[in-house]
Amino acid sequence: MIFLLVSVAVFNLAAILIPKNISWIEIYGTILISIVLHLLIDTFLDLKYDLYGYFDKGVDFKTLIFTFGIYPAVNIIIVNLYPLVHGILSKSLYILILTIFALSYEVALLNVNIFYHNEWRLWYSAIVYPFLLILLFLNRKLLKRLLN
Repeated sequence: MIFLLVSVAVFNLAAILIPKNISWIEIYGTILISIVLHLLIDTFLDLKYDLYGYFDKGVDFKTLIFTFGIYPAVNIIIVNLYPLVHGILSKSLYILILTIFALSYEVALLNVNIFYHNEWRLWYSAIVYPFLLILLFLNRKLLKRLLN
């Protein structure tokens, strides 16, 4: 649990302190989409199909630490640092680095028994993470378009 609370503090401090390249409405939209995606995906993959989970099987209030403490901050950082003006190679490299980071963080959570896998495999996450990241970037693009 200490690992998780330190993660919340570090990610939120980073999200607050980094220079912002995104507007407040983009921050708000990123927070909302990250919470919705987390709840939607975990409702099915965790609760319905029991492929993985946080802490103990079933609904657990401690999981809300991820919902409100980790995902919004991490996604703000990710969207804020996205290389908008660079080419496809830079963007692909950014997604690859983030995927490796997310996989490493998932392994760390597995090792401290905060997260567990049942039928889920780490390579499933390796496939899913890039798509979730692209979805975040498309959400930012939509928000920018709606603002204009």
